Amino acid sequence: MNVSFRDIDVKIANHACRLWRERHGAIVRVANGWFLVLALGLMAVWIHATADAAVNSVNRIRIKGSNAMIGVVNDWTKVYQEGNPGVFFEVNGGGSGNGIAALINGHVDVAVTTRSLKNREIRLIEQRSGAPPKEFVIGNDALSIIVNKANPLNGITLNQLGRLFGRDDGFSGWNDLGVSVPGCSDNAIVRMSRKNNSGDYIYFRETMFHERNHFHPGLITIRENDRLLEKIANSPCGIGFTSMATVTVAVKTLCIARDEKKETECFPPTAHFTIRGLYPLARPLYFYILDKQIPLLQPFIEWVQGVGGQEILRKAGFISIPKAPSEAKKIDTPQKGSPDVSEPVKVLANGHQDKETGAAREAPERP
Repeated sequence: MNVSFRDIDVKIANHACRLWRERHGAIVRVANGWFLVLALGLMAVWIHATADAAVNSVNRIRIKGSNAMIGVVNDWTKVYQEGNPGVFFEVNGGGSGNGIAALINGHVDVAVTTRSLKNREIRLIEQRSGAPPKEFVIGNDALSIIVNKANPLNGITLNQLGRLFGRDDGFSGWNDLGVSVPGCSDNAIVRMSRKNNSGDYIYFRETMFHERNHFHPGLITIRENDRLLEKIANSPCGIGFTSMATVTVAVKTLCIARDEKKETECFPPTAHFTIRGLYPLARPLYFYILDKQIPLLQPFIEWVQGVGGQEILRKAGFISIPKAPSEAKKIDTPQKGSPDVSEPVKVLANGHQDKETGAAREAPERP
């Protein structure tokens, strides 16, 4: 019988495999069992996580918009969630413009803004969602004009404000407003604003220029409110505008007169004058949503507009919605960062108070 070395090698290999299976088969079976248990466990975890994510997605309210309001929105969502643990929130800032863009693109459920929607934005939402958006007023604000504390200016007229920040027929220095600012080189005016995606920027432009003019080419734009206030606090030449809720004692707030006639009253940005329509740069605060059913969204908005939500808003430095005479006293309470003034101030057009008559006179025309 002829037996090749190859046949012997195959037999030896088969015998070795049989011996290995006999000796280690139990270990393999146990290992396979543990692998199966591990796989089933991981699958259970994945299924549970997927289910939780689905529930969170259904019960999640996505909010984006005004940086000035991001703090109070976070306060709202925190308190609301404590009483409604089944509701989840995703809150982001970025500016009113970014919040509106996210709503147009369907990336958020709520845009929180310090300005109203433009006609173009309403048309875009209607084109993409099939219906115009829903608007909810959730508070009030006063856009405050702020300068360095070294600036002797006390007040300014709307016309002066428009000329100062506008591109055409502006002022070249603080001396054009009748003041000399200590520490300000050449008495030059340093104009500052938030970025052009902010509600402050758009509201000021539409209110002061009616979109027929543009900002001064030397305007410095700053992303964050805190940084804007810091810049003006450290610059004697600076002037800017921001929400009343973000104003601090590090800067000075100006009162505003509607015109330059005699006996013109100059109103500071307080709740007292804002809610009565006397402060010229008063504005509502908004929630905008798409016209579709979103579970749990309407109850949250109603809570924000109610007593609990409005008290949180007021404590954050904004002005609550006047709903009943019983709330008038709270509305009159001076807000954080606003002057503690309950009467209008008589100022001259150049911002100095007339100690003899308290009257205001017309501003001198530029030669």
